[in-house]
Amino acid sequence: MTAGPLPGTRGAPGSDAPAVKCRALAKHYLRGDALVDCSFDVPAGCLAALVGPNGAGKSTFLRIAAGLTRPTSGYIEALGEPVLSGRTVPVRVGYVDQLRPLYRRLRVDEHLRMVAAMNQQWDQAMAVRLLRQLEVPLRARVGRLSVGQQAKVAVTLCLATRPELMLLDEPLASLDPVSRSMLMRALLAEVAETGTTVVLSSHIVSDLDPVCDHLVILRDGRAALSEPMDDVRSRHHLVVTDRGSEPPPGDVVAVERGARQARWMVRSDEPPADTSGGAAGVEVLRPSLEEIVVAYLTGRHTGSGGTDGDGEGAGRAGAGDPDLVIADKGERA
Repeated sequence: MTAGPLPGTRGAPGSDAPAVKCRALAKHYLRGDALVDCSFDVPAGCLAALVGPNGAGKSTFLRIAAGLTRPTSGYIEALGEPVLSGRTVPVRVGYVDQLRPLYRRLRVDEHLRMVAAMNQQWDQAMAVRLLRQLEVPLRARVGRLSVGQQAKVAVTLCLATRPELMLLDEPLASLDPVSRSMLMRALLAEVAETGTTVVLSSHIVSDLDPVCDHLVILRDGRAALSEPMDDVRSRHHLVVTDRGSEPPPGDVVAVERGARQARWMVRSDEPPADTSGGAAGVEVLRPSLEEIVVAYLTGRHTGSGGTDGDGEGAGRAGAGDPDLVIADKGERA
């Protein structure tokens, strides 16, 4: 079993224990492995983004954390307690499946009454206020709502139970940009007001950048990165050099080599020196969050920046394609 957090994983300031802690977590199916030796922490009181391609293990991890799926091996805690798989989802944990299981023939307000009868901590006033804010008619039957409106209902039902930990599987996928913004603001308000920890899986990286304060990247069933968002932004640099230049200092996440230039995604505490004005210049750019995520998902991570508890390279993202094409954009650091 892996001991200790991954390099770059840091608890929230002032917190004694992470909201979610998994070590060497694995889930094997006949069709293949969903999770393989997956280890990372989610700090308490944060809004954490869980990103990765289809099949990376995001949904499997969330179901295991919610106690709905039994892992093949490994260890996982939620809110400081071991997760007992195969039992009812704990009262302190809220979970929204990406399929959003709702009763199509029931009205929205009937869903509110039903969930209120099953939860002692139900907040009716908050549920009604949020649904009105999200422009969901309370008297409408769920089957007549759009897919996006159904997603708003499912998330609202979860929020109104006042969980200490919310696990949301692709809640933004079916929403238009305005609705996504409204829902993310509601989640941010919940975190700020109650200290609820939210773990949200999504493919829409651009929507996560301004609101999430922790990032977990899954690739091939493993955690390639788990780090506070401020550190993700400050410790990743896009370095442009001549094609034949040596790698810049730091942990090389990915490299693209063109006809004349090489573009390196590098993780280091300090940015490499920008000497773009010289004859053999090195230009340092500030990458976007999307560029960083793409680098981890498709590039070759060398693991030179530290080791995990087993002594293996950090952020084991897999072999991938060494000639990653990183979008030609970014700001000078």
